[in-house]
Amino acid sequence: MPAALLNPAAPATSPGWQATLDLRFEQRATQGTVLAHARHSGPLRVQKPLHPEGPGICHAVLLHPPGGVAGGDQLHIQVDLAPGAHALLTTPGATRWYKSMGRPAAQRVRLDVAEGATLEWLPQENMLFAGAEARMALDLHLAPGARAIGWDAVVLGRYGAGEHWHTAGPETPASLSLHNRLLWDGMPLWLEQGHLQAGDALLASPVAWAGFPIQASLWAVAPGCTEALAERLATDLPWTPGVRAGASLLSGPPGAPSVLLLRVLARRMQEARSVLHQAWRLLRPALLDQPARPPRLWAT
Repeated sequence: MPAALLNPAAPATSPGWQATLDLRFEQRATQGTVLAHARHSGPLRVQKPLHPEGPGICHAVLLHPPGGVAGGDQLHIQVDLAPGAHALLTTPGATRWYKSMGRPAAQRVRLDVAEGATLEWLPQENMLFAGAEARMALDLHLAPGARAIGWDAVVLGRYGAGEHWHTAGPETPASLSLHNRLLWDGMPLWLEQGHLQAGDALLASPVAWAGFPIQASLWAVAPGCTEALAERLATDLPWTPGVRAGASLLSGPPGAPSVLLLRVLARRMQEARSVLHQAWRLLRPALLDQPARPPRLWAT
């Protein structure tokens, strides 16, 4: 993994935004879950926290005011949930990754969820423009008794405008690095990393992207992640020319919860988003003991 991704403060090969956002949510007896700490540097912000479901769950919207990630940008997001807190985090729109011009951009997210806390990490998709060189990493650290549901989606190109991720030409090579790490009490439950370049055989391979421009993954970790729930989720997943989806369960070490994984390939983001939302509506009450009330932002 590039040094700049491991250390978001490391200088990029060419000037770019160096941005950090550090959030901490706490559960307080008289207020419920509150955003107790918010610190930022550079162009990362958080909107005023809201409680549309009552004081027990804090909703927060993460903002990147420039509107897109340009070559050389290095973004780092740190979110901590104290014991008993419940936070739902999302973004107001797709994160756009612009042509890098030989200067890879990176975003690293670290999520720490304490005992008895619940996290819902539900950002909108990452859209890679032609010639984007993107490095994305997500680290999720769960304490025993913590629960979490999250997803990420990647769109290769602005397909609605007829622009593909790999069409910028050989002078501006496109690449994508993904790194996901999920730990429970310091033990790895799910480790995944991959690297793609324009023209890579994996883009067309039936065991990888299969020619689809959109890939999305949903993960869930909670005591209720069982084979029965995975099979229930898989029952209604689509498999059509426009979208394919499948669910699986990764068993953890003794005493640890399992990880439920949902994979989606799609030709349109609306179709991928529909599968993710449908899965969340099933998993939220089953795993988090909360009714499925979609954030108002999803309807705008």
